[in-house]
Amino acid sequence: QYEFSDSTVGTEADIPGWIGADVQAWIDAGGTYNRPLNGNYQGSVSSQHNHTTGGRHAYLSNGGGWGNAIGGLIVSDAPLAAVQAMTTYTLSMMVNGAATPAELGLLANGVMLTPTSESSPALVNGQWQPWTRTYDAADLGAVVGQDLTIQLGVSRGASGSQTRFDDVTLDALTIPEPASMVLLLFGTLG
Repeated sequence: QYEFSDSTVGTEADIPGWIGADVQAWIDAGGTYNRPLNGNYQGSVSSQHNHTTGGRHAYLSNGGGWGNAIGGLIVSDAPLAAVQAMTTYTLSMMVNGAATPAELGLLANGVMLTPTSESSPALVNGQWQPWTRTYDAADLGAVVGQDLTIQLGVSRGASGSQTRFDDVTLDALTIPEPASMVLLLFGTLG
């Protein structure tokens, strides 16, 4: 049961900017918790135990230990940007819980990209931990111009109790082209 800012109440809430991911697999498995089979209500909005001091909510997904082996995945509902040439992306968030497998990924035109490096946590109930994935510019040449979205949650075949996700960020760092570097160097020498 949710209480919304306009003082109304209800049992279903949209998370602005996010929609259900891998919807057909969720529907094929029969959904969970008697939620509508449109695929958008795969997890919960948790108003307790979020990461940010003063923050109000985190995304929460239960695992098989709490009767939800189908998990719950969400994806950003609109492209965040197009992949830029010579740009390295760093995707990060805070995660807390024991439902696995937890998922955090960057997608180009809906296809999951492979990170160049990552710092992934060993999930522990009650402990917020950072999760960071880096996608180097050199590895993204084939997807330049494609739309970027983020997917996160607990994947299909979930076990464990529940996991919370909060403070998702995507940072971009553009690397100057070699010719620009030479001009910068000459400017410095002058």
